[in-house]
Amino acid sequence: MAETFPKTNKTETSNFEGEYCNNPKLEEKIKIIVTALEQGLTDEQLEQLRIKKMIKATPTFILKANNKEGTPKRYQPGNQLVTYIDEFDKNSNPKIEAGDYATANIKKDSVILSNGPIYYPKGHKYEGQQVKGFYDENGYFTVDQKNGTDLLNNEYVSDINFVKNAYGVDAKPTWEKGYKLDPSYLIQINNPDETGLIGKNKIRLETGGYIAIDTKKGKVVSVHAISKTDLEKTYMDYTTYTTEKNKNA
Repeated sequence: MAETFPKTNKTETSNFEGEYCNNPKLEEKIKIIVTALEQGLTDEQLEQLRIKKMIKATPTFILKANNKEGTPKRYQPGNQLVTYIDEFDKNSNPKIEAGDYATANIKKDSVILSNGPIYYPKGHKYEGQQVKGFYDENGYFTVDQKNGTDLLNNEYVSDINFVKNAYGVDAKPTWEKGYKLDPSYLIQINNPDETGLIGKNKIRLETGGYIAIDTKKGKVVSVHAISKTDLEKTYMDYTTYTTEKNKNA
């Protein structure tokens, strides 16, 4: 079925700056799609509008707190986990998350979520290397790139119910990989009159490229352009993933 978006004779102009892009015609189309997505579209309606439902292909590693032999102390109930973020201070030391999210007390129903190792940034003498050192008894990390036996990870604490709802995973005392189930939506743009600069970062959308609309809890949080090449590395099909996951459950 053909797209049912309203027609317009407006064309891209250099001095136009919309909420989502600098092309009035495409701006109108994106606004209609955003409104429709937040109001709720069925899978059939998405298909009719040629909108692909996806999820981000970036994995999160999930572990239920436990006292099993070999489990690091910061993952055991009764101890503390400190959240380090992928940023460095002026002395090139890794930063700790600000405010109430800096530390968390581990409970029986706690779940550790890890985004993997933190790497030294561009320009650092150890650029591209994973940060090495030692975790102490209280979950704090001391950098020692030469002698360190621990890798610094970006990790934080959640709970069983959140992880089940957000990732569809029943956390276990062994690491497993999960993907956030908040859907993203892709619309391919094949009309040369609908190209332009998209999103806050003003990424150029070329003919044949895609607009990506990311959501969280049913609300749109990001609109940006993405190429065919980057699409395959960034997103995967929602239905394919959830169907395969349910088969293996």
